[in-house]
Amino acid sequence: PDFLPVGPDCDFLRNSSTSRLLYDAAVFTKVPLVLLTEFCMEGNNIPDALRLVDVVNNLLQLVPVSRKGSLGCWTHPVSWDTLLNDPYDRTLYT
Repeated sequence: PDFLPVGPDCDFLRNSSTSRLLYDAAVFTKVPLVLLTEFCMEGNNIPDALRLVDVVNNLLQLVPVSRKGSLGCWTHPVSWDTLLNDPYDRTLYT
């Protein structure tokens, strides 16, 4: 069944960039697709990402989780190491 309206006037994925492209491609090719969207503020969205992956894992049970809670058990991408840190030597510009 169609849960959301389909077509060029459809406005439910406004400003979602990649999600909208994936959705449009899936509709065009008639490939079933599930999109999970979380609304986030600007800034540090690492906790949002961890919460989303935790919810998905709880639903699909892809990775066993410790009894302490799963938010601390995920391995983050290496690119996150410099996300909020100072990635350059400030003395180069003084």
